[in-house]
Amino acid sequence: MNGASPRWRSILDQNSPVRQWDGEFLVFNPRNASTHLIGAAAYEVMSALIAARQALTLPELAAQLVGAEAADAAFHAELGQCLEQFEDLGLAESLPA
Repeated sequence: MNGASPRWRSILDQNSPVRQWDGEFLVFNPRNASTHLIGAAAYEVMSALIAARQALTLPELAAQLVGAEAADAAFHAELGQCLEQFEDLGLAESLPA
């Protein structure tokens, strides 16, 4: 492996069904007909991936969410865990850099 950061993209799009209840979001994955309940912070991450016109590296996504200066190592670690959970759920996929 070359050590380059993978690029991330959502498998959902702008038209994917989403419903909000009390600060949480119900997200439907049409690829496998599964439904997931995610928190507001996770949905903010998902929304940024959906809005991106191309797959993003973790640092690019972090900069979009909180700004490059505010995205410290702890934020990167938490964001990385969120992206890995999305991938496990089939809501996002990582692509080679």
